[in-house]
Amino acid sequence: MAFFRWASSITLALVTPFSVALAEEAHTHGEGQLNIAIDDAGALIEVMVPADDLVGFEYNPSSDQEKNAVADALATLEDVDLFRFNAEAGCSRTSVHADFEVEGDHAEFHAEIEFSCADTDAIKTLATSYFTHFPDTHELEVQISTNQGSSGIDWEAENSSIAL
Repeated sequence: MAFFRWASSITLALVTPFSVALAEEAHTHGEGQLNIAIDDAGALIEVMVPADDLVGFEYNPSSDQEKNAVADALATLEDVDLFRFNAEAGCSRTSVHADFEVEGDHAEFHAEIEFSCADTDAIKTLATSYFTHFPDTHELEVQISTNQGSSGIDWEAENSSIAL
């Protein structure tokens, strides 16, 4: 429970400025935002990406094909193990939630993935299959927050993992 409260406060601290920045750069297609919060008990990953990168449009779906595309993207975000910490940390996914959000002339996908970890001090890398599943995204802007501080990097699609 302490992790959830901590992660929620970290997420709010991370998300608020970056959500505003993402909204201001609403048409920076091919680039998403990845926020990572790590504490002693686990980790929380938040993904925000323009809908165009995942489904090819940025509006409420009207056709069956568009509705299926949104449903498929949400299922991939929720059901596929898109992000994996190095095995030594002993992390396992405990919950995931994904949404499709439309505001004005911009739509995005937002997902939160929570992990419990045996040893968060052992977290050294994060691997992904995200770029394979969503090839129209070529970069994730990563913000990392831990008990030791914060940092940021750009994760390019040609890299299947990053050092934390």
